[in-house]
Amino acid sequence: MVWRTDGHYETEYVKKDIADVESGEWAGPPLTFKLPAGNGYASITGTIATPWRVVMVGKDLNTLVNSTILPNLCPPPDPKLLPQGIHTSWIKPGRAVWRYLDDGLQGVEGMKEFSRMASELGFDHSILQEFWSKWTTERRKEVVAYSRKLGVSIWFWKHSKELRTPEAREEFFKMLHDFGVAGAKIDFFDHEARELIDLYEALLQKAAEYHVMVVFHGANKPTSRARTWPNEMVREAVRGMESSALKDRAWHETTLPITRCLAGPADYTAMMFNERRRNTTAAHQIASMAIFSAPLLHDCRSRNHSEKPRGRRHQERSSGLGRDHRFAGFRDRGTCSLCSAKREYLVPGDNECKNTARADVISHRRRVIKPRRFATILPMMPAWKWRIPFASEPTLSTSACEKVVDCSLAFPHPSELVAISLRSVVGEVP
Repeated sequence: MVWRTDGHYETEYVKKDIADVESGEWAGPPLTFKLPAGNGYASITGTIATPWRVVMVGKDLNTLVNSTILPNLCPPPDPKLLPQGIHTSWIKPGRAVWRYLDDGLQGVEGMKEFSRMASELGFDHSILQEFWSKWTTERRKEVVAYSRKLGVSIWFWKHSKELRTPEAREEFFKMLHDFGVAGAKIDFFDHEARELIDLYEALLQKAAEYHVMVVFHGANKPTSRARTWPNEMVREAVRGMESSALKDRAWHETTLPITRCLAGPADYTAMMFNERRRNTTAAHQIASMAIFSAPLLHDCRSRNHSEKPRGRRHQERSSGLGRDHRFAGFRDRGTCSLCSAKREYLVPGDNECKNTARADVISHRRRVIKPRRFATILPMMPAWKWRIPFASEPTLSTSACEKVVDCSLAFPHPSELVAISLRSVVGEVP
């Protein structure tokens, strides 16, 4: 059996009996195959040049998630260009508001409103889509200056095809530096041919020369080049909230922490409460901001949601930065993912429960409740065991969701609180 793609970059995989694969048939990398009884071998004839590959092996998932093999295979930053490495003063991790999935305004006043919202929420950055390019120089500077007074840095979106030449890169990054723009969100790479891999390096180098942070969207998986170029904050390479066609989001999001995210942080653009959340709950969406931690954490929620009291409290407390992760176990797809400000746990799930992703509920009482399928927020207390009751779908207006905020305030050490799990499970959580 062989699993392959029919494009030049990873996309939907096609499953086919290996005996039915014809000579000359396109099989895009990475290629996965299973031979009968585990026997056989692969042979390549002729001259071939390939990138080097890394195999991560560990005794458990925690070892893999916390592996440093990928960054250790990349050289440290250039001491002349980035002498302070990750401690470089102009490299500032944080949370960002992003208008792209919102129905808000696109003009200068609309972007000022987003900067005001970011400031009130304690966020650090605001990402502007391509409409900034239609503004005059004076209007661009106006938004940057207004936002700076509020403690919010501005980022500009740019299509990668417009940065393919050295002259274009020089002009763009110099403009950002002169305007006081902190970062660039560069989009639409879409494959990993050699010329585009070289383009990543050229973009990061030129950005570093002009003290500009970078996010790569529509990009291939990270390979820890952020060690060499710490001004790369995060890259997408994931089917995140932009993928409106994805229906079973609950399944999807509980596998990513131990699959895609092994390669590095993902620009998932998490936490939405409209139809894009699909079969997840409000509690699930709140938890996703902790699960998909990244140096630059995009928040793509609605401006209208942020104006509601509960929505604002959720937003103010959402932070996925600087977390250590630990995984307690994994059985198969559908595993529960629990995250705290210091630790993240995966608990073996009931894989037969196809309709339990909507059973999010919270509890912070020290008593064992009759066990049912659950997903919950729990305090990290040694020697305590918890069973959580089933609850119907919570919304932002229910008491269950309100307790998310109450619970985070109820304990003296919020950093030891486990956030909301993403998937229902059965059993005890130590």
